[in-house]
Amino acid sequence: MVTSLVVTIRAAQATDASLICSYLQRKAAFDCSVGAFTGELTTSIERIEQTLFRGTPLAQVLLAEKAGQPVGFALYALRYSSFAGRPSLWLEDLYVDEAERSNGIGLQLMQALSRMAALQDCTHLAWTADARNQAGLRFYRRLGAEVEQQIGHRCYLRWQPSALTLEPSPQPQGIQSSPLEIRVARPEEDSVIARHFYQMWIDNGLIAEQLEPSWEAITLDYLTQARATLGYQAFVVEVEGQIVGSAGGQRFAGLYPINFTPAFRRDGYIWGVYVEPPFRRQGLGTQLTEQVIEHLRSLGCTRIVLNASPSGHSVYEQLGFVPGNAMTLAL
Repeated sequence: MVTSLVVTIRAAQATDASLICSYLQRKAAFDCSVGAFTGELTTSIERIEQTLFRGTPLAQVLLAEKAGQPVGFALYALRYSSFAGRPSLWLEDLYVDEAERSNGIGLQLMQALSRMAALQDCTHLAWTADARNQAGLRFYRRLGAEVEQQIGHRCYLRWQPSALTLEPSPQPQGIQSSPLEIRVARPEEDSVIARHFYQMWIDNGLIAEQLEPSWEAITLDYLTQARATLGYQAFVVEVEGQIVGSAGGQRFAGLYPINFTPAFRRDGYIWGVYVEPPFRRQGLGTQLTEQVIEHLRSLGCTRIVLNASPSGHSVYEQLGFVPGNAMTLAL
């Protein structure tokens, strides 16, 4: 997480779909108040879950929280330039709760967006604003953004923070040149890991109605027990202080008696390898998995088992895992 004073900026998870929908409603109401929007808001929580948190997300959301309570959000997506061979970041929505404006929260959201843009090797950030929103335009100009053109009341802005003018790093998308740490997860971070589990379930095609309402409590309880009895350990990856991925492993607890001597076979199990979409394809999942492998080796495990999604097969095969099939029977 990226923290400044009492404000935290974090990536939204599928469990935040209702909150995102609420913020879109507030943003639409604000735009209506300045005359920038006269249409009808037709999105829904279900559409947000489908388009932002299943399969390939069409956009990303950052949430600003103060003392654990939401105070603002930003919704953005990448756009690719075939001529530049690089993406840019398009800011679709930025909104801060009225009671929290002029407290630096909008600035922190924009700074977080600039860091995301730098990590993705973007050329610039762009968005539109209504000319009648003078307070907003003054804020954007203070950042250094420029109005490239104006059509009617719609102003088209472009912002190129100083970090984006540097030469791209030779590593994939520049991520290795930014502060990055893979470390042992702390028990108080179990809630982050639980949200990663939830997002994996959604990515694999489940819908919220198929999960127990108390899924988070169930997951947290299991993590606590597994840590105490099965040698469970999780690892997280941080970029710019923000947790963007996690993975864990433990001694395998099968449903049948284990009659093998530990010297012959002691199975370990890897589960929950998850990296947030903006940070995928940069080797972070592989690095997390390697950390878990070393942990299981330290427990005396002689073999490691995992269940991989189709998209993860190639990653694990490169680490030496033998592909296999799980046979199931629907009853």
